[in-house]
Amino acid sequence: MLLVGASVPGSRIEELPAVGEEEPLDPSPDDRYLLDLSSMGDSDYPAAQRTLMSYRALVEESGARLVAVTPSGLEWMLDAELAPWPCISSDRAGGRSSAGI
Repeated sequence: MLLVGASVPGSRIEELPAVGEEEPLDPSPDDRYLLDLSSMGDSDYPAAQRTLMSYRALVEESGARLVAVTPSGLEWMLDAELAPWPCISSDRAGGRSSAGI
């Protein structure tokens, strides 16, 4: 419900890949995004967090919204730059349901 409830008519709700794409993200102010990292293992999580920080910067500049679902049990690995930013932690695969999509 986090993204659906915050959406406005004409906006898009899109799931972002955990690995950055070659095509840059071009968010609009009313767009809503989900980054589901819930199935990430500890070896892939640092790179996924860098991707999250990249997406976050673009989303903040545009005024769009981003929900990130982080893997349960890896809270200790959360980058200090992301610590003050609210993230959803999920111990089950399927961050889409956690974010209400």
